[in-house]
Parts: sequence; structure tokens; C-alpha cells
Amino acid sequence: SKIQMDMTIYAGGITLGKLDMDATIRGGDYHVVSNLTTSGVVNAFWQAEIQATSTGKLGNDRFQPGLYDSFDIGHSGKKQEVSLTYDGTGAPRLYADPVYSVIGYAVKPEEQKGTLDPLSAVMFIVSGAGAKPGNPCALVAPVFDGRRRYNIEMKKVRDIDIKMDNGRYQGPGMLCQIRYRQIAGWKPFFLI
Repeated sequence: SKIQMDMTIYAGGITLGKLDMDATIRGGDYHVVSNLTTSGVVNAFWQAEIQATSTGKLGNDRFQPGLYDSFDIGHSGKKQEVSLTYDGTGAPRLYADPVYSVIGYAVKPEEQKGTLDPLSAVMFIVSGAGAKPGNPCALVAPVFDGRRRYNIEMKKVRDIDIKMDNGRYQGPGMLCQIRYRQIAGWKPFFLI
């Protein structure tokens, strides 16, 4: 199977950036490649181009990330490489170059356990691996990106009727609400 997405990301009607993602599922393995480029007003305080890949295992009752690599080039040319390696037993092994400075706001190992990298979280959602039977909107994807810990939480808003412009699908669907909830790893605005 192959999944391709190309999105423009908005918040409150303001363009934040563009994301493209290509995912392949072969047997019980998945492989995802993505590119994110910030744009618009967000570039005033955070400008970046992030290229990332993720691999892992996907099965009936199993979803296990294996390796996540990302490479970020900031507006000033600053580069950040991050790699997360999963063995399925504990917190992922983190490699960051340069090393993150997280004094006072580090994500504890117990908060990292059982998490997904950002691309695996997208696969967890779109593949249906995290969905409850009868309600694909009811799921929580626990994410650790190497520096921050957050949840992507989904819930059903209501049933809807879908009629795609290209004619590929017409019928029942669900409108889901997605919420981003910070857990740990955010640098405080003010240190006292």
C-alpha cells in the first residue's frame, strides 16, 4: 500500500507551512519520508525546512516504530540532526547533533516510554492502527520528537455524508477533531 499526502498547514486562517509525505507499507513494514517547510507569519519566529524518515512494524494488533531520522535547517543556517532508535522495551535511544540543552525542562525516560516519533504518529493515525472498532476518531498518539513530549488526541464530532469532487467516494464518514496537547519538554518562557 502507498499513502501520499500534500498539505498546507493553517491555524486560525494563517498559513504556517507546507508538508508532503510519502508512506509505503509492505508486508508488516512501513517506511515514511516527509518534508516540512514553514511559511507565512510563522517564519517571523521559527523558520525551518525539516526532512525526516521513519520505519517500523505494522500489524493487526501491533504498531512499533523502529528508526526515526530528521534533519532540520533553520533560517540562520543552523542545522539539527535527530535520530530515535526503538527496541520496543523502553524509552527510545536519542542521538542529537548538536546536543539539545534541556536543563530544567528535560523529558523524563518514563515519559518517553511507549511513544511514537512524529512520522510514526501520522502512520498510527492514517493507517487505522490506533483506532477503536467502530470509531476511527477515538485515539491518542503519544509523541516524543527527541526534545518534546506531546499527544495528538482525536475524538468524533459527528457523522457526515461525503461526496468527493473526483468521484472516488460518496457515502458516510466521520468528522473528527484533533487536539495537540503538550506534556513535557517545553522551555519555560520565564526562568525564575
